Amino acid sequence: MPDNNSDWYYTSGTDALTYDEYVNLCKGHNFAQHYNDPDATYLVDYYVRNSQSGGIKVSLTKVKLDNTTATLYIQRKNRAFGNSSAYLIVVPTDQDIQNVESVYTGEDI
Repeated sequence: MPDNNSDWYYTSGTDALTYDEYVNLCKGHNFAQHYNDPDATYLVDYYVRNSQSGGIKVSLTKVKLDNTTATLYIQRKNRAFGNSSAYLIVVPTDQDIQNVESVYTGEDI
């Protein structure tokens, strides 16, 4: 979680990132970086919330690539424990993806 002066913090996003953007996203939110290909495009969906909201269970169920657009199908369910939630889904690809959208199933957060 980012170090800030607030008891509450929230950010999220879905995007196609360059390698440098992916590295900065991981560093900025203390996510573990698992990929190191500087030539790849990184399809990401992330969520960070520091509050008294409980945890979250997340899984990537499908990825659809169509020309320069990718769709990530993600199952998200709220959990009744913990006091912060975060996840990062990363799909590296060698395709020229310009747009990423996420479709969420389950109990949305």
